[in-house]
Amino acid sequence: MNQRVPGENASAGGEIYQETFALLGQGRKDEALALLLRHLESDSEAGELNQLAGTLLLGQHRFQESKVHLERALKARPEDAALWGAYGTLLQKLDDRPGAEAAFRRSVALDPGNITPILLLAQFLADAGRIPDTAPLLERVLQLSPGHPSAVSGLLATRLYDPTWAPEELAQFHRAWCESLESLVEPLSPPQLDWNPGRKLRIGYLSGDFRQHSCADFIEPLLRAHDRRQVHVLLYHSAPGSGDARTLLFQGLADGWAEVHGLDDAALAERIRQDKVDVLVDLSGHSAYNRLTVLAKQAAPVQLEWLGYPFTTGLTRLEGRITDSRVDPPGNEAFSSEPLLRLDPSYLCWQPSEILPDPTPAPSQRGAPFTFASFNHFAKLNEAVVQTWAALLRRTPGSRLLLKGKGSSDPVLRDKLLQGFEDEGVPGGRIEFSGFFTDPKAHFSLYRQVDLALDPFPYNGVTTTLEALWMGVPVLALQGRHSLARHGSAILGLLGLDSLIAQDPQEYVTKGASLASDPEGLRAVRTGLRARLAASPICDAPEFAQRMEALYRDLWTQACEKAKPKL
Repeated sequence: MNQRVPGENASAGGEIYQETFALLGQGRKDEALALLLRHLESDSEAGELNQLAGTLLLGQHRFQESKVHLERALKARPEDAALWGAYGTLLQKLDDRPGAEAAFRRSVALDPGNITPILLLAQFLADAGRIPDTAPLLERVLQLSPGHPSAVSGLLATRLYDPTWAPEELAQFHRAWCESLESLVEPLSPPQLDWNPGRKLRIGYLSGDFRQHSCADFIEPLLRAHDRRQVHVLLYHSAPGSGDARTLLFQGLADGWAEVHGLDDAALAERIRQDKVDVLVDLSGHSAYNRLTVLAKQAAPVQLEWLGYPFTTGLTRLEGRITDSRVDPPGNEAFSSEPLLRLDPSYLCWQPSEILPDPTPAPSQRGAPFTFASFNHFAKLNEAVVQTWAALLRRTPGSRLLLKGKGSSDPVLRDKLLQGFEDEGVPGGRIEFSGFFTDPKAHFSLYRQVDLALDPFPYNGVTTTLEALWMGVPVLALQGRHSLARHGSAILGLLGLDSLIAQDPQEYVTKGASLASDPEGLRAVRTGLRARLAASPICDAPEFAQRMEALYRDLWTQACEKAKPKL
């Protein structure tokens, strides 16, 4: 399609455009934006300048101002696909999901051969939990750009939400894609390092989640507890933008910090080599902003997977995936391309990011209806989950189900869930949706309305389970076969809460209904949940850091042995 080149006209607007880009190239974003806005006071209809101003304002989270300028730009340039994509991103930030979806679809329709609008729409639908609508878009991207890393990772991640895939099939699906990736990526030559097994180690952590994100609550306590006499910590942040207050906190916890979103894979691998990283720990897997191609290049002599992805990556050029015996019992090697490194008693280390309200008695003990709840991503609420939870609601007359999570503001998914419950004989009036809270304390206060939290399956919650327990709310979980489906039972089993673990959907319903009809039994289970979790290995960061460092040291010693010249 024909699009006007930005600033192509020798006009005042074109000069302003070029001057703005010069300032941006020097990192002077505030000055660039101020220049644009001053000019637009007298030339408010300049489409190119409004588009640039709207995009810059969007990056500064000045959403209402951004909306004014992007809508002016759209009036001048209604056939610009990239502009519709930016407008869709803005509307998503403003929680106008119908408007955002329409904008993303308009962007795709205007430029159907461009993968960028398709990826934006796919990411929007995935965030909303509309996984069946997401996969075809990612497959379309792969037709246009075979092997595209973001599309590959997105497609692999969508499969985790589909309960019809057996763990063997999921593992093979991951292996097949990553074998293809590794066949195209030549490993780097062994690095020039001091192969002394006893020296201080340089540990690199690679993640897009050194920011306000659920994974940050697991990463931060480890970084705080690391023995800096034994390890030098380098953080490589792969997410775009300057980050938030949590990002600044992580910068302060690092011995070395690098913003690497702008580096391509070859440059990032070379940066890690130059930093002389001994052990590189990837925290993303196939989740957002991952850089798995860097691991395929073997950027460090010891490479590990931990935390951010609850299944195998499919890569073979790793020394292991850190897990534990409850999440990955013996036999689960069949589901993992990486060797399983079991860091018992738990591979999780967690602390809440806020000082949270104290637990309260169950709402049903205060005269409210018995309330089941799930605060998990709606993508996890598949047909089998809806059928099981509906059966539980039918067994407990007068109870209700409170749902909060990513997807709760999407009307398409919300209506689909309501229809699913109604098809199972549960009126929509017994299902309540809660929106997103910007204040974490408001989010945690919502647990005061919950008697019993429900863990979805096969894709269990992790952060949501720990948060519920911290707030004194028991969690009912169904134990599955592979890591994806065993996190709920692993956490509960470690805390001695085996009575909350079911082996099949029928037992899940029976246990939930029993607790709902037994106030004294429920009170006994709820008593002391926060203290129980606080005293567990999951919240013992110093001990966890010692186990992690011992694992790093052992793997480094093995690497040193391999690096010895052969006599």
